[in-house]
Formats: sequence, C-alpha cells, structure tokens
Amino acid sequence: MFFYRQWKVIPRRLYDRILLDNMDIDATERNNILKLQSLVHNQISSPTFTSMIKYAWFKAGYVDTHPGPFKTVTEICFDFDDLECHIRNCTLCSLIRCSHCGYVLCIEHFFNNYHFH
Repeated sequence: MFFYRQWKVIPRRLYDRILLDNMDIDATERNNILKLQSLVHNQISSPTFTSMIKYAWFKAGYVDTHPGPFKTVTEICFDFDDLECHIRNCTLCSLIRCSHCGYVLCIEHFFNNYHFH
C-alpha cells in the first residue's frame, strides 16, 4: 500500500536525470535495470528506513501498532543542499544521498560505479 510508492522514487529520479542531462546510459538495458533495482533494494535496506517499512505493514493492516514518525525516501535520499558529489575531485552534479553512509553522490559514483553497502 505504501512501500512500492517509496521504492519507485529512486528509479524515477535516476531516469529523469538521464533524460534531462542527455546521458549515454541505456536505462532500458537488462543489466542496467537489474543494477538499478539492486541499488534501490540496497538503499531501502538501510536501518534508516525500518520505521517506514513497518508503517507499510501497519497501513496494510498486518500489524496493529503504528511505528511512529519516520522519514520517506525523498526526505532521506533527495533532501540535501550539496550541489556537487562528495567523492574527492569529482565536480559532477549530485543525484542522491546514500542512506547508509550519507555521502551525496553523482550518477557516475552512485550508478555507474555501483555504490553498494
């Protein structure tokens, strides 16, 4: 009921960036789809999303206790002020904040270099 709406935020942002910046990445290629879904699973598996996932179970009626306040994928991964990637000597525009380490990363360091925890 709530979970997959959150799951789709990261791929949408990545696809939008690819289109807006006219990047040479084939987002429809099988390996890139699998890579992206793996990265999304890795990001949402972060302990920072535990309450959000519990809320999805609560919203669906599987549990009776509300998990309390939580932050969404947009608030954790995309609400930042840094314009440049945190990787040394990288001047590319930022795309996402890693939910595990907190680094703000460009598409090169997040997707192409497979930023996995």
